[in-house]
Amino acid sequence: MLQRLSAISTLVTSIWAILAVGSGLSLLTLPTGNLEGGSTLYAVILIFGAILFGDGLACFIGVRRAFQVAVADAVALLVSFSLTQNALAVATSVVAIALSLVTLVLGVAASRSPGRLSEQTNPMNLPVFG
Repeated sequence: MLQRLSAISTLVTSIWAILAVGSGLSLLTLPTGNLEGGSTLYAVILIFGAILFGDGLACFIGVRRAFQVAVADAVALLVSFSLTQNALAVATSVVAIALSLVTLVLGVAASRSPGRLSEQTNPMNLPVFG
């Protein structure tokens, strides 16, 4: 359950990051105008958002390393959105920072949680003596 929540959080954060920078508009308030496309920081956010989206899909499949990548990517997005608060609307950046923090916390918890039981360690797989 925790891993599924982490995967959903990862996907929501990635979509928010892509839309916040890719649209060039504030998502929660009136448009702020063009963001003077071509800024390196916006390109970095778009790249990390795309990586996080693919990573969220990998989290749904159940790849254990995907949660660790999501944590690193969430930290990168957290720093990037903290640096772009002046260009993006403050509300958009605050939501992005909050989503990144949730993704960070859930990713750490999901990467530390035990995985599924293997067939050998499953308690229903007891030897039968007879």
